[in-house]
Amino acid sequence: MTVTTNEEDTQWTDASIRWPDDEVVSANQKLDPAREGESDDDDEEENGTFDIFADQDPHEIFSFRFDVTEVTNSSTTTTTNNKILLNIHGYKTGSDEVWQSTGLTLWKASKYLCHYMCANADELRQGTRILELGAGLGLNGILAHRLAPDSIVVVTDGDSDAMTLLRKNIAVNRLVGSDKNGENSTIYPKQLIWGLDQSKKFLNESSSSSSSSKFSVIIASDVIYASVVIDPLWETIRTLLTDDGVFWMAFAKRKVPVTIDFVLQKAREYGFCYELVEKSNERDDEEEEGNNDDNIDENNSKIDNDGEAGPVFIYVFRWDV
Repeated sequence: MTVTTNEEDTQWTDASIRWPDDEVVSANQKLDPAREGESDDDDEEENGTFDIFADQDPHEIFSFRFDVTEVTNSSTTTTTNNKILLNIHGYKTGSDEVWQSTGLTLWKASKYLCHYMCANADELRQGTRILELGAGLGLNGILAHRLAPDSIVVVTDGDSDAMTLLRKNIAVNRLVGSDKNGENSTIYPKQLIWGLDQSKKFLNESSSSSSSSKFSVIIASDVIYASVVIDPLWETIRTLLTDDGVFWMAFAKRKVPVTIDFVLQKAREYGFCYELVEKSNERDDEEEEGNNDDNIDENNSKIDNDGEAGPVFIYVFRWDV
């Protein structure tokens, strides 16, 4: 299945930095390089077989319920204890689409960051402008919008395939009050490929644009998977974060060629200090896996199928002044 992208987006997927040969291939082809250039359809036609047990629908709807205290009227400081319901459209983790664009599914650290955001909603609401980097399907940015309805929230990803679903998820989950075209909304999807030049362009693109000023809160989860992205990440944060701003990052330990120590070292080089504010342990992970209150989809199946991820670390970064 091909994901239809927006004509205004730069056509780019993260497969170009994850695969050394810069080739976008299917999962089966990646596992078996000898099959390069072949398609699964070719195999079925050649063999005259059809796997009735294969999952013919790669789509997934991830449904969440978060218990929070929402601001319902900021002018009168009226609050209410409520549940935020989010339906995030994406793809199953093992699908070919996700092999080509990792942003097309949800990963472990994103949910942990959601819980941290709910627990620290008052601090989040102090940010008049909130930015999500590497948003993928947009779970964290959309939750930020629901937690801080008076803030401008800009939800970004560099992957053009992910941007298609990101726009859909924002349209489905944004607060009532904007029309079907997103007018009068306080949440905006926008493509952002990391790096100094791109970030400056993003910042200065339009002096009248709601997404052209710096941000007091930047959030990101599960964005560390290749060493080549680390310098562009910090260049982007250094360009877009206000002097008194904070960057919240959730990191899941994985078998990838980059460590959190390297990320933290780079943070110091770019002028940031940091604090580890939360770390999951094995008991936390077991409770998350067994929690059916906000970790199920409509078919009562697990959405946290990111089996290769280890503990999740949440860091808060600030300018080192």
